[in-house]
Amino acid sequence: MRFEAKAILQFIFDVALVMVFFRPLARQAKSRAHIAAGIACLMLTAPLYFYIGIQYYLRVLLRFAVYWLALSVAGIRSFKRNAFFAALVTILFTACQNVFFAPKLVEIYRGTRVFTGSASLDFIICLILQWAVYALVFFYAGSLLKLDRMEHFEPAEWMVLLVSITCEFYIKQALPSVSSTEGEHTELTVFSVILSLVVVAFLASFIRYLHEKKAADEMRLQEAINNAYFRNLQLQKERDEEVRRLHHDMKNHLLAIEKLAGEGSERMGEYIGSLAEQLDPYESLVETGNELLNGILAEKQALAKTKKIDLEIQADCKELGFVKDTDLCTIFGNALDNAIEACEKVEKAEDRSIRVKTELLAGQMVIAFTNTYQGEVTLSNGMPLTSKKDKKNHGIGLRSIRRTLEKYNGTLRLKPDADRFTLTVVIPLQ
Repeated sequence: MRFEAKAILQFIFDVALVMVFFRPLARQAKSRAHIAAGIACLMLTAPLYFYIGIQYYLRVLLRFAVYWLALSVAGIRSFKRNAFFAALVTILFTACQNVFFAPKLVEIYRGTRVFTGSASLDFIICLILQWAVYALVFFYAGSLLKLDRMEHFEPAEWMVLLVSITCEFYIKQALPSVSSTEGEHTELTVFSVILSLVVVAFLASFIRYLHEKKAADEMRLQEAINNAYFRNLQLQKERDEEVRRLHHDMKNHLLAIEKLAGEGSERMGEYIGSLAEQLDPYESLVETGNELLNGILAEKQALAKTKKIDLEIQADCKELGFVKDTDLCTIFGNALDNAIEACEKVEKAEDRSIRVKTELLAGQMVIAFTNTYQGEVTLSNGMPLTSKKDKKNHGIGLRSIRRTLEKYNGTLRLKPDADRFTLTVVIPLQ
């Protein structure tokens, strides 16, 4: 009877604990009906509490599957994301159980530890102690991890998650055999409890560190984009003022040309050439439909000019409104950086050129970056080989473009010709 009461109470408590832990994700659910359906899925963990005969590995898989199903039914996005959270909660429960599977604490888990001599009162005390540890572990992990802000996970996070699962499950497998033997086993109790909790602390802290680092990198990128946007506005303002000045002076220029026409064509040609030079900067203005991208491209044009590179951009990105500004700037910025670096190595300045062109084809946006280069380019697995000593940092820009395109099911193609290199980005329109 006591076992049945403990199983019922523990089942209710654990379901409530998971609901509280996943609460930050509720705002991302599709609707209240989906949230209710997700909560209902948590009831599928009932066999873990009322049927002891389930084999160990099946119990682990069932717990993981139920949490993944609950998140998916609630409308939380991404299979991988739900799998990560489901594995995380499974680890937390396993760590909590490991604490009370330790030799000197297993009686608390069973509810048979003697505190007062009253069986009912001792049972309640054991249950409260167990629940307190569960609540502390889940609260600690929840306070470190902002689940609603965790969207994508690095390979290192999956690796640490796998190591943590392995450690916790090994402890859980080993402790019952130790607890069934005679002796105090004080050192085993302390070691197993500390190890179980340290694994949880390390996992949560490591994940938080990586996501805080990623957030800091995104903030720096956003700051750089904001600066580019501000500089683009300043540039536009300065050029608008220049246009107004030229418009104001145009009458005087025409009178001067009229006078010079009577003096000879040579002086008039020099004067007209001087006017053309003043108008050159306005021909290079690029309007892509994205203000931040305009700022990035204005900077790249200025950089190319200092390196005596002819940069021509014909880009209309109005159809790419679904692509994040940061992602769009990542694609164009890295592609142009690589093109400018390649053009710098061309000996003759008159041969240095970069052409950027966008085109809509069959429901896809095709962006082609073509630049001149000098030397030989060999591709391996779709990436250029390098003779540089710093091979580790080579190709970071291309890998960044490729990772960005994966978000939008886009593709990246590289094609080296005799003296020109073409980088083509294809993004399906949504």
